[in-house]
Order: sequence, then C-alpha cells, then structure tokens
Amino acid sequence: MGVHDTVFLDGVDGSLSDAQVFSELMGKVGAEVERREPKVIYVPHAGDKHADHIAAYRMICHLVRKMAAPPTVYQYELWSPLAADFAVDISGVMRKKVRAIKCHESALDAFDYVATMIGLAAYRSGTILQRKGYAEAFRRTAELHKS
Repeated sequence: MGVHDTVFLDGVDGSLSDAQVFSELMGKVGAEVERREPKVIYVPHAGDKHADHIAAYRMICHLVRKMAAPPTVYQYELWSPLAADFAVDISGVMRKKVRAIKCHESALDAFDYVATMIGLAAYRSGTILQRKGYAEAFRRTAELHKS
C-alpha cells in the first residue's frame, strides 16, 4: 500500500470507549501526533456505528483542539455512510484496496466487508463524482478549529 512507517498501539478491539483504555491510548496517540506534526489526519467519522471508531474520532478531536497549529482532519466511512463534503476517485486502486481488505481475515469472518465496501465505493462514485467507477468519501472537520 506504500506505507513505510506504522505504529501499533496494541489496543483491544471493542475497548476504546473504556475510560482507562481511552486515556492510555490518548497519551500514546498524542505522543505520536506531537512527534510527527502531521498536516492531515484521517479518522473514522463521528456518526459511525462502531464504538471504537467513535472513540477514535473523539480522541483526535480532543488532541487537535489543543494544538497551536492544528492539522486538517478528514473523517471517512467504515461501517456507516457519512454526510460527505467530497470524494476521491479510487477506480485505479480498487483492486489493490480489495486485496488489502482481504488480508484482514478475522474481520471478514464476521462480515463481508469487501462486498459492502465495493458497493459503497460504486455508490459514492455515482452520487458524488457523477461517473462510473469507485470513489472514497470524506468530510472535512472544520469545527475542530473553532474554540
């Protein structure tokens, strides 16, 4: 996928909304954000139907609001559609994305995420980009930059 630098924080799936786990991981994520000084952060959207995704969004909001030079934050879809501001054509990398998702065998045991992702990407291309193919939808989180 072209990613050369990853950090695993060893959180337990489904536990991020626990106050202690949230606090511990916020410290780790905060240290990484401070070290890297990103210009852009991508995070699951605020209305997602997965508790860990919502907690991740809250964590990023909390961290970004405290930054002197906050990055742009883009929310993206995982389990639930979002009210998107824009979409990016991913038709050229769709096969690569499908192969990458298929690597997450444990997640695919419970849910056919590949079929759902393909359908959502086709829908986003047709409704936001007004063309055939596949698209990834995003929402810029402008409210984070207000006091």
